[in-house]
Amino acid sequence: MQLSQLFVIRIALMAGVFLFAGVTFYRRSTGDTSMPMDAGSLEILRYLLWAAVAITAAATLFLKPRVEAAEPKQKGQLIIIGWSIGEGAALLGTIIHFAGGPVSSLAIGVLAFVYALVLLPIPRIRS
Repeated sequence: MQLSQLFVIRIALMAGVFLFAGVTFYRRSTGDTSMPMDAGSLEILRYLLWAAVAITAAATLFLKPRVEAAEPKQKGQLIIIGWSIGEGAALLGTIIHFAGGPVSSLAIGVLAFVYALVLLPIPRIRS
């Protein structure tokens, strides 16, 4: 996979997550505090969020040495897998906040995504 393709995929993942998080945060901070979900369901989703964050951390730490040791063709696939797992945590946290949960759910999910992006960067070209 070419580096330019990885860059485009990374930007697309980031744009989707950050745009959804921004719109959700704006919507909730401007006074729309309706609670479309009951508190019990939101609590269950918050436990699932913590599980998703733990899975993101574990998967990213698992993938990092494999990415460094992989052949150039396989590096891109492993990196995208790590980013996608982090994106899942970010989207779950944003959905929880969108559904009436606390803003900390959004922040925790987005931080898990940023963690995956930082730990699995686009490989540098060695000259």
